[in-house]
Amino acid sequence: MRLLTLSCAAPFLAILSACTPLIVEYPVLNEMPQARDDAALVYFFKRSSYHNTARNHHVFNNGEFLGAVKDGSFFFAHLAPGIHDFRCLKMGLRAGQTYYLVVGDGYEYQVGKNPDSASEPEYTFGPCASVFFPMSPEIAKPIIANLTYTIVQRN
Repeated sequence: MRLLTLSCAAPFLAILSACTPLIVEYPVLNEMPQARDDAALVYFFKRSSYHNTARNHHVFNNGEFLGAVKDGSFFFAHLAPGIHDFRCLKMGLRAGQTYYLVVGDGYEYQVGKNPDSASEPEYTFGPCASVFFPMSPEIAKPIIANLTYTIVQRN
């Protein structure tokens, strides 16, 4: 019976460990990066909460692991212009622009319109336990200034 239990649990544990970020670093940033002419700059962050949950919110870009945030942390990425699918958020990015995405609870389907085109959506997101929401720079910058820069990588 014990052998049967271990043989059933082993595949589950292997899958779970493959999905879990293993390396976490907290480097010091001397200055915040700027968007480049050939790429968009995207900040992903989670505000500190009184819950202080240790849960990582994984970020995937077109199906590939990009990073993770937890309470009180942020990371950023330079991404090519175009449509990006961050799982529960699909968003059009423009080179030279900076975007701020805050993690939140998302159970509604919403669409934001691209200001340059009435027919083309800029972002869409749907029912998920947690989703990143676009936030204005005026609100996001002071929040990020008080968060910890974190790099989470898979081993």
